[in-house]
Amino acid sequence: MFFRNYHFRSALPIWEDGKDREMNYTLRFVSDLPSGRPTRLFLACCSQYRVFVDGAFICAGPARAGKGFFRVDEITLPAGEQVSVLVSNSYCKSFEFQKQPAFFCAELADGEEIIAATGRFGWKTLSVPERLQKVQRYSVQRGFCEVYDLSRSADATDVPVKNCEEKHFIERGIPFPAFPVESAVCLEKGYVENHPCETHYSDRSIVKAGNPKYDGFPSDRLERCSVWEAEDLSLKKSSDCCSFPQSLEEEYLRVKFSANLSGMIGLELFCKSDADLYLTFDEILSGEKIDYTRMECSNVVAYHLVGGKHYSLLTFEIYTMQYLDILVKSGSVTVESVCLHRVEFDRNRIVCKLKATADHQLRKLYEAAVSTFCQNAIDIFTDCPSRERAGWLCDSFFTSRVEHLLTGKNLIENNFLSNFGMVERFEGLPDGMLPMCYPADPQNADSFIPNWAIWFFIELSEYCKRTSNVAMADAFKEKALALLSYFRQFENSDGLLEKLPGWIFVEWSRCNQLVQDINYPTNMLYYLFKRVLFELYGISSLSEEAARLKVAIRTQSKCGHFFVENAVYDTHGVAKLSGEITETCQYYAFFTGVATLEEDAALWEILCRDFGSERQLTDKWKEIWPSNAFIGNYLRLELLDRAKEYEKLERNIRGYCVKMAERTGTLWEHDKEKASCNHGFASHVLVWLDHLGYLTT
Repeated sequence: MFFRNYHFRSALPIWEDGKDREMNYTLRFVSDLPSGRPTRLFLACCSQYRVFVDGAFICAGPARAGKGFFRVDEITLPAGEQVSVLVSNSYCKSFEFQKQPAFFCAELADGEEIIAATGRFGWKTLSVPERLQKVQRYSVQRGFCEVYDLSRSADATDVPVKNCEEKHFIERGIPFPAFPVESAVCLEKGYVENHPCETHYSDRSIVKAGNPKYDGFPSDRLERCSVWEAEDLSLKKSSDCCSFPQSLEEEYLRVKFSANLSGMIGLELFCKSDADLYLTFDEILSGEKIDYTRMECSNVVAYHLVGGKHYSLLTFEIYTMQYLDILVKSGSVTVESVCLHRVEFDRNRIVCKLKATADHQLRKLYEAAVSTFCQNAIDIFTDCPSRERAGWLCDSFFTSRVEHLLTGKNLIENNFLSNFGMVERFEGLPDGMLPMCYPADPQNADSFIPNWAIWFFIELSEYCKRTSNVAMADAFKEKALALLSYFRQFENSDGLLEKLPGWIFVEWSRCNQLVQDINYPTNMLYYLFKRVLFELYGISSLSEEAARLKVAIRTQSKCGHFFVENAVYDTHGVAKLSGEITETCQYYAFFTGVATLEEDAALWEILCRDFGSERQLTDKWKEIWPSNAFIGNYLRLELLDRAKEYEKLERNIRGYCVKMAERTGTLWEHDKEKASCNHGFASHVLVWLDHLGYLTT
């Protein structure tokens, strides 16, 4: 019910002998194609692949699955002479991919005939010496940076391969994303000067790499650290420019895309003399510069190029950007064009459109929300397409609703939820706990969010109602009861959770500093969790427990009109309210049902009248900590929608989100551009626009 098994007809999984557990290792697999006709390619790998026919990019994959499972892609190749598949495995703990031994398994079919099968015949395996292996991590959440020395390309050799252990293959389960090409426009150029930094970027992904918590190559063992090299380069604008080609000699060229987009960077250029080239990028301009470490990422790609050659460069990894600098530290190149091979949900599958009568702001919002969804719905629902590309719970609760709205189906959500059901127990986590994001590896024993596991079942409940797939709920009953058993260890005499281990996350605001000892937003979720399990599995005792829990939360935490955030034990072992009140806690109360419009009419009136997108312009309720976009502001919008406060809902959507849509063409993680400016949950604006009557099928 989670998936359908797949069996290759002939192919066996292979990899270079002795290299399947090496970090940041890349191989190229090539096979000849039958002359003049299309061919079908079936493939699976760990972690990522890119397919080319006669040097032209075709597609990228695969779709991710639970640990030990691998989805198989079926690709129709255009006519050509040779197919080439680049496969790279990071083999490190990350949020994007799980740490598993590398392999490649593929077969080519000409009609019904298998004409090439790995482990048997028809495939050749080549080294990729031009991609440097011992480089820094891109971020703690993803794999490694890309650094290339193209003078080494001619050193590629055939490598000996061995058959790998048997793999559990399953069908992809979802359609392929789309790969449209977006051309960049020139903005400016200027000089590049070498001014070594006294202090370099010291993110934990670099300086702590190699210790038990953070996989990677220790900084003193790196062949290159491209972000440190880029930091030693200073830029000074010399002129505006608007067209290609552009010749650069110890100069930089800044280009811009139409919006904040995700994909693989492509460059057409001629290298006149040996050159060192850097690509630096970000979603926004920070003042007048590109801050390529703004999000605790190394948004840098480095190349050493050989003079006298024309290059068609294409990065392997998917990056997110609106602005890109091309820096030539030494040598001379002529940049002929710059593009982004976008990787996104296929918009042809979208059946829900904006009405033609919508105004300019709504058109901006609609396009920004659609773009945000498409960049975060490639194979699973991701938080962002940049720093992490990770399948986070809670985020997925919102994004899954958008998939159903836009397509009428929940194919990606089915894959997303199913991935959690493919293993009996999650390595590195306490018994019963679900990972905060998956497929991923916890960095250590505290790398989990206990209250985020609850969001899995809140989403599962909605999924079953959307799809009538009650079998999915039944399949997760054991995991639901195991999670409940885990939480029971931390129930006090009132049934409230206290002193939870792990990372207690409420939202990106003051809330996250008020999580111990008894956190009431978390207990509000726990109340909803018990209600959901009662609804899914008919366990009547949980309905009774939930009712008692609601009374305990209200009795303890409601002070006047407002719910207080937490209670802390004093030196005598008595739990006392902290007195801290947050806007978001009030929204948790109404969202979970701990507060209701009937019981808490006065509080609801205050929230409607005095809070929201215009609150910062007033002097009201200064003592109450404000919400942030994720998730307080979105809980507010959800509650306004439920209460049919449509005028306030629309005014708040515009107040929160129009500035985002206008600046980046996407919707953000925070209410300011301090973090990701492209977060999947934020596309939920579309659901509310639909309820406001602005969308049509």
